[in-house]
Amino acid sequence: MEIRPIENAVILLDDNRRDQPSGVVPHALTRIGSNYLVDYAVSEARDVGIEKIYVICDAAERPLLQQHLGNGSIHVVEKRDPHLGILGIGPLFTDPFAMIMANDLILSPSYNPLMSLNAAYQLHGGNVVGTMEVSPEHIPQSIITTPGDRLGRSMEKLERMIFNAAAGSRNTTAAVGRYIVQPDFLGKLAQTEQSVTDRNPFALTFNAMVKRGNSVILRHLEGKHFDCRFYDGFLMANVALAASNPKMADKMRHLLSTAGAPATPARSGQLPRAP
Repeated sequence: MEIRPIENAVILLDDNRRDQPSGVVPHALTRIGSNYLVDYAVSEARDVGIEKIYVICDAAERPLLQQHLGNGSIHVVEKRDPHLGILGIGPLFTDPFAMIMANDLILSPSYNPLMSLNAAYQLHGGNVVGTMEVSPEHIPQSIITTPGDRLGRSMEKLERMIFNAAAGSRNTTAAVGRYIVQPDFLGKLAQTEQSVTDRNPFALTFNAMVKRGNSVILRHLEGKHFDCRFYDGFLMANVALAASNPKMADKMRHLLSTAGAPATPARSGQLPRAP
């Protein structure tokens, strides 16, 4: 089996914010720490050696994103362009590629989530989905993954994906916006998007692939996950970055202690929800 290198990355922007409005500014240009949300996704792809990056956005967001990202190897593409496919880039890919959901921010000082996925892909090929534990209150809005056979340390075959799972679900392992997929994935996703309106097309597409016998591997990732579609994810990502900065750590601990919040917050699922 030939394992082709990953040379392209798609950055998807979920601008259907749940409880964190940001006016006319694209969500991707929301500042987290000293960088914009989209910058973290671009850096993650480039650190793996990927140079051809496609940022998919709505028409209203394109001018500001184009101005911020500039020209060159980053292409800002309008979503649902009828000439380029449902995600705007369908016909361009003939090789496997990476996908990053920019709203799923994963912070770790010396760990690149996409590099971990790429290592799993180089071993097994097929399609790879990054997973982590998510906050219990976010389960209904997350894609919960059910594992099958174990393939080794931190890797399992995907058995099923579930969207809109009950908040009290015992399974809190979810897809966290990191994927390596085969080139025909976009076509399959487009067909699914056109046929459903109230279910998650990603979950349905991967479930259909598993049913057809396609290889889909779950790769468990390290670090802290913040779902920046939500106010608490956005807020606590900034808190975590400030707390990790030696120049701000003491001030942040003092601020949190005087505000009645935990001085050392853990993963996103344990953080207090913003009012």
